[in-house]
Amino acid sequence: MEAYVKRMCNEHKELVERINKLVKYINTSKDNIPQEIALKYYQVKSMASYEEALRGRLNLAGVTVANGNYYESAVDLDKGDKDDGSKDECKVVDNSEVNE
Repeated sequence: MEAYVKRMCNEHKELVERINKLVKYINTSKDNIPQEIALKYYQVKSMASYEEALRGRLNLAGVTVANGNYYESAVDLDKGDKDDGSKDECKVVDNSEVNE
């Protein structure tokens, strides 16, 4: 996996964590200021839009995101087969590889 793709995986993972933390904070906060609540919801919506864009870029780079895991295609979809006639499968990119 190329270095820029690993960086995108890390950025995506951190963004999802931040979104989840903000949503949890909003749901447990005792803020009574309507403008503050509205701005936090706007922030979550904006972060979610950015997450969609980042996930799209990962897909273009051959990485699928599912349930917090990152899967890298091990084949060129145009070719499908390896030179020896066997088919490659997708592999799970473990966290140690993503965090490099």
